[in-house]
Amino acid sequence: MGAVTNTAVTNRGRTQRQAVAEFAQQAERDARIEAAAARVAAAQESIRANAERRALAVGAAKQAITAAEQDERDANAAAAEQIQAAVRQLRADALPVTTIAALVQLPATRVRQLIKQNHGTGGGQAAAPAGPAVAGPPAPGGPG
Repeated sequence: MGAVTNTAVTNRGRTQRQAVAEFAQQAERDARIEAAAARVAAAQESIRANAERRALAVGAAKQAITAAEQDERDANAAAAEQIQAAVRQLRADALPVTTIAALVQLPATRVRQLIKQNHGTGGGQAAAPAGPAVAGPPAPGGPG
């Protein structure tokens, strides 16, 4: 009987060790699964945060572009008013259109437009510019 008892005790000990080893392996597997799931969740949160940062940056860039465009329009309007005032002054000094055109390096047709805009408004106010005054080659005939 002693041999049977020793075999049974040995088998029982082996079974217990195997159960403990299987339990430890299962616990390690569960921990790896939980860690992988946590890494996925963290990566997904990072993607969401990246998209939010990009959206904020795009919004700020759009606002900056809009402000820069408005600044450009305002500066161009002020420059157009300066051109109109200068042409008005030159015309008030009785300079011919061709001479004014040569001095300001604008086509004579554009100078005439600016003069008409200035004459067409009352009270010394300049009319809204028909477009930006673009410098071109001097008018034929030049000053004279």
